[in-house]
Amino acid sequence: MAGDDASGGAAGASPALLDLTIDNITPNTIRINDQTGNDRLRYLMARLVTHLHDFARETRLSTDEWMQALLFLVATGQICTDVRNVGGCCRCSSCFCSAPPLFCFGFGEGGQDG
Repeated sequence: MAGDDASGGAAGASPALLDLTIDNITPNTIRINDQTGNDRLRYLMARLVTHLHDFARETRLSTDEWMQALLFLVATGQICTDVRNVGGCCRCSSCFCSAPPLFCFGFGEGGQDG
């Protein structure tokens, strides 16, 4: 029905969440993120959450390890500029559709550390 969100409630209403378990944390998180009106953002967040939660379950990620990963990502973002890319992801986003995948896994242009 038009105006309803993914959980079946009225648009703008809080989504109906499941009792939280390791098995349903992903659909619960996606239900919360589904409240955005931006279809592309909703899709991207659903894929990110799904992959991240699968990774955490697969590796049995601890809270300490999760915090270290977040601190690493924050620090990486803080030292990146438009000419200095650490990790390859910033430039990667523009090359996924136009270059062979191996190009995207290096640092800087053409896989060279930059």
